[in-house]
Amino acid sequence: MKLYIAGINHNDPVSRTGLIQWLHEIKAENQTKPDFIASEWDEEVYTKVAAQRPYLSQLLEKEWPDLNQKQIESISKTLAYEGDSHKGIFDNVNVLWLDDSRVVDQEAVDNFAKLRLQTLKMHCNNDAKFNFIEELSRNLKKSECSDLPTIERDIKFASTIFAYVEENRCEWGIIIVGSLHASEEEGTMRNQLEYKGHECMVKHF
Repeated sequence: MKLYIAGINHNDPVSRTGLIQWLHEIKAENQTKPDFIASEWDEEVYTKVAAQRPYLSQLLEKEWPDLNQKQIESISKTLAYEGDSHKGIFDNVNVLWLDDSRVVDQEAVDNFAKLRLQTLKMHCNNDAKFNFIEELSRNLKKSECSDLPTIERDIKFASTIFAYVEENRCEWGIIIVGSLHASEEEGTMRNQLEYKGHECMVKHF
């Protein structure tokens, strides 16, 4: 089957913008809706984190008062954007939660917005007056870990997709995961999908 795989940077507002544009392009290429959209989240955790977007906006306004509302919105929407960037493009499509039942640090989940602000502060080196989003994006991408992800999670992701595709006789789907899971290295989710004969069209953001 045909699989579009987005390899994204979870913290990067420019990656989110690029992903949405790519989803529009995918829609234009296909006459039918995807059979599923797979996201690197557990549904319950996604819901809790996405709900913290307004709070992150407040934190951003306090930390960088020179930011305009468009910049604040662009950054705050990065919280769990892997789970809903397709909305308004592909509606009424089943979401396959690849991290379903993952054991998480509940305190970290509850404080996700605060932790994200800390990450952004570590990668911000200007006063927000000029090209704040672009500069932040470049710094985040420079710091992205180059080590391979935990293969156990890649096995789980691939197995979840294999099972769903077989059960539902899917023709095509979209997968949104961190860029390392979408790499060509042996053992990654992408590698396992291709080994099984699936046609993977991969775009890194």
